[in-house]
Amino acid sequence: VLGVLLAANIGAALVLFQPWGATPEEMEQQLGVLRSDLAQKQQAVARLRTLVEKSRQAREEGDAFMKEYFMSRQAASSTIISALKESAAKAGVKQQEQTFAYEQVEGSDNLYMLTISGNYEGRYEDLVNFINLLDKSPRFLILDTLTAAPERSQGGGLAMNFKMTAFVIDSPRRV
Repeated sequence: VLGVLLAANIGAALVLFQPWGATPEEMEQQLGVLRSDLAQKQQAVARLRTLVEKSRQAREEGDAFMKEYFMSRQAASSTIISALKESAAKAGVKQQEQTFAYEQVEGSDNLYMLTISGNYEGRYEDLVNFINLLDKSPRFLILDTLTAAPERSQGGGLAMNFKMTAFVIDSPRRV
């Protein structure tokens, strides 16, 4: 019986004092490693927070850009026609026929490129003035192609063909 009690006391002492556990120096080393891991993880979290903030800001700026410069598909044709007509009248260029073609932007459900082809007549100075007006227009128009050829008429003017691109948003339809 004394042997069993002695074995039980020894077992309890081993469980209580854990002599096989780490020494204080080893525990200090483990604590140092854990502290450095914590510092690295905190730096990673800080970098991720910065990235999240930059992503949020980029999304907001992108949305603001699209809201300001992209037109709704429903109003794009009439808005472009009136802007081009106004610029042509200010520049002294005679506007002729125009065509519009929509092409969906790859990878997007609601963004389209509107390609505008238009013919104009006028003098060289008027052409330069017209291009400057288009450049300063509040509409986001990209002049893709410009061809100009002298007219056969006596006026000494130019026959011009412009190919421009604008971007439009097709708002979701309400059911």
